[in-house]
Amino acid sequence: MEIASPTGPMPAVRNDGWGQGRFGTNRGSKQHDGLDLIVTPGQPIFSMITGSVEKYEQCYTGDTRWTGVQIANQLIRVELWYMNARNTVAVDELVLAGQMVGVAQDISVKYPPTKKIPHDMTPHIHVRVTMKAFTTIANGRYVSFEQYIDPALLLGV
Repeated sequence: MEIASPTGPMPAVRNDGWGQGRFGTNRGSKQHDGLDLIVTPGQPIFSMITGSVEKYEQCYTGDTRWTGVQIANQLIRVELWYMNARNTVAVDELVLAGQMVGVAQDISVKYPPTKKIPHDMTPHIHVRVTMKAFTTIANGRYVSFEQYIDPALLLGV
């Protein structure tokens, strides 16, 4: 199975005052369920796999500004968050690994400087991967952290 980088060559992982973007890092009472790859807002985002667009995603309940896309094949499901896919690909469309599926959004707008953290969050996309056999529950979340696959293992970062 071919795997492509969603951000192009040499993806870099976010690490700023808001947190470390590696899979499994501490997020208070939970673990980070994906990998945060640094982007420039507006840059093209590419499918990691050949598969079908299952759905568009809303990243935050009650906040429609940040969106994403879910793509799956027979084996795995990939979610790409903080990017707009609606003007690039359609639900049920077959996309190829490495095909442009949207453009990066600017998540730093949602996380501006605070007294505790004096700078914006680094713009990034959030990448989540699971086996396709796992069933989603409310808000696209999976039953447990253990069902996620570290995207860095697939991307070599």
